[in-house]
Amino acid sequence: MSKAMMPESKAIFASFVLGSLAAVCEDVDTKACELLAIKRPDLCSDADLSAVCTRFCGRCPVKCYQCPAVDDPSNCTHLVACPSMDHYCFTTQTFTNDFSEVYKMGCAEKSKCQQYFGPENRKRNVDVNGACCTTDNCNNQLPLVILSQEIPPTPSPSNMSVNTTADPNACENLDDVACHRLKSSSNLICSKDGLSSNICPRMCGKCFNCYTCNDINNVDDCNSTNVCHSGHECFTLETLSADLKPVYRVGCIEEQLCARFKASTANIFGRRDGFALKGGCCKTDLCNDQFEKYHPTTTHKPTNPCVHNHRHCPTGYTTSSSTCVMIGQHKMTWYESKQFCASHCGRLVDFSSFHDMQHIFASLVPHSHGHYTDTRVWTDAHYVHHKWIWNHNGQSIDRSQFRHLSTTHTNNHGCGFAVVHTNKTTTEDLIPTDCTKDHLPLCEAIRT
Repeated sequence: MSKAMMPESKAIFASFVLGSLAAVCEDVDTKACELLAIKRPDLCSDADLSAVCTRFCGRCPVKCYQCPAVDDPSNCTHLVACPSMDHYCFTTQTFTNDFSEVYKMGCAEKSKCQQYFGPENRKRNVDVNGACCTTDNCNNQLPLVILSQEIPPTPSPSNMSVNTTADPNACENLDDVACHRLKSSSNLICSKDGLSSNICPRMCGKCFNCYTCNDINNVDDCNSTNVCHSGHECFTLETLSADLKPVYRVGCIEEQLCARFKASTANIFGRRDGFALKGGCCKTDLCNDQFEKYHPTTTHKPTNPCVHNHRHCPTGYTTSSSTCVMIGQHKMTWYESKQFCASHCGRLVDFSSFHDMQHIFASLVPHSHGHYTDTRVWTDAHYVHHKWIWNHNGQSIDRSQFRHLSTTHTNNHGCGFAVVHTNKTTTEDLIPTDCTKDHLPLCEAIRT
């Protein structure tokens, strides 16, 4: 066993116990650094990445357990940051005034570690039972345990080729979880160009994806996407095909064109036979999926203007709590039903919950007047890009409330109908089907 530290050596190690802490040097988020290092082995050689992963990259003074006298190193719980990179952690055996064996722990200069705890073949003035270590929180063990642990070799610079630039044909974060962890820890992440452009471009808005299709019958028919970079916006345009049929185009164009587009669509994209083109631009991921965001559905205004007030519903509607509902008398497609409701001062009905749907249907039955029996009616439910939404606001439908709305609908876009039962004991639900089927429109007008 090595000799215990003698009184004269105690004075030497008194200088190891530090009275001040180093300046704060921490990772923005250590877990994010670990995730990014998997994708970018060169993380610590990248100036921007290493700046947010300083401790992970070994650019911070080590953290050490610091205690003046403990029976066992594992009993020490006080952590300190050493004052500079020129320090290691140490643990050494010593004695109290009554010769009880204790351990002193803390930060020590590298030169002291080499002097007192250097290699066995190196001559030392004092033989002490102690050890130094070089990583965070490494010194809460007995000196012999520290000495016995294998010191991993310093990794050599990687010779592998690492792509440090984002793929210009893709708009993806290097790691979504890591990027969002970094942003939640610091709002300044996206102000660092190297990080925002090469590591988290999608989260930081340096690029986004736009639906990109030409001459489609419905905006939600488009499944193709393309990258839209900074200085550009997604667009949706209603235009005419070569055979003069109304069609839609969606894609990405320069911001300047969008600004002019908003001012005068016809001057940019032209007119044909007096057909006024309509559309709009947006700057978020996959935002150009609904034409209604820019223009309400084109409808013929009714002869009598819509009148809403706190007490009355529009003509033909039935009161149901805070809303007004009406079933049309003629069957039509879902798209035609949208236009029908709009022309009658409303829109296709939506439901906040299954209970809300039952409540509305219950209010309809006493006013049916023999017009319908167990009738299928169109609702505002729409299946777009593999999810069910309420079409008028794009809000996702809670499928736990409507169990028949499958996410594996056979068509890219489907619509939801419901059955209004005259038998109140029958359970209603939303049911998916093709939007071109013919059902009665169930319209809703919100009282204001």
